[in-house]
Amino acid sequence: MRPLHRILSLFSVLVMLYLGVTGTVMQLCDLAALLSHAPETDPVMLSINEGRAGNGDIAVLSPTDLTAATLPVDLDYRKAIETTLRAMHRAAPGRQPNLLEIREVDGHPTGQIKIGEQLQAFDAISGARIAVGKPISPDAPLPPSIRQSAKELHRFWGSSDKPGVYLELLAGIILWVLIISGLTMYYRLLAARMKAGRMQPFWMGGGAWRSLHRLIARDLWGRLPWRDDRHSVLGADGITECGGIIALVTEHIACRNIFDERNGLGVVARLSRR
Repeated sequence: MRPLHRILSLFSVLVMLYLGVTGTVMQLCDLAALLSHAPETDPVMLSINEGRAGNGDIAVLSPTDLTAATLPVDLDYRKAIETTLRAMHRAAPGRQPNLLEIREVDGHPTGQIKIGEQLQAFDAISGARIAVGKPISPDAPLPPSIRQSAKELHRFWGSSDKPGVYLELLAGIILWVLIISGLTMYYRLLAARMKAGRMQPFWMGGGAWRSLHRLIARDLWGRLPWRDDRHSVLGADGITECGGIIALVTEHIACRNIFDERNGLGVVARLSRR
């Protein structure tokens, strides 16, 4: 078990270092953009909101939406929808809309209607016809930025999701096996210590670097299985990963013999015989 755990740690440390560095770069770019109140058209903000323009042939944003103000608080939505529908039926008698929505365009509440593949817009107050801006294509490439480059590296993607998804799957399997093997060894050590009368569930030993690595590893056990880069506290994840990597590498260098079984489980197991 221990040789498997240490062999996998050599591979996983590279993956974690890769994810920790690229993830931290993304977080720093995010914080800089958010704290400086960057506009929605900023390349970093567009990278943060990637996917918001829609999916496939369903485009939900136009360039004016990125800088539009919020709809008036006192807007009568029912009346605005009725006005938009009446204007649409005058312009296209007998047709039925596939989509209707109220948006703020150039300071005016605007009703947008999709009839088949055609998108029409009307002033939601007066019903007057309004020119429709070309929607942002969901497949349109994002403007270049350090954040977007780090994001593509972070998720192993480039111009396509392949072979990145397979690398993600392999990395996930390796990390899961690493966690399970680490927990297995921990509970074996804990059982041996309890037989020897040492009831503490956590203990320090084997040097400062090994203790630091084990402390951080316990935190990673809780983070890695449920990791979600879009909704978790990424800053803590990145810092924890980088700290765990430094401690893990230093531990292996200090121990020198990676596959040495003489230290650890065997030593603790012999305590019960004393």
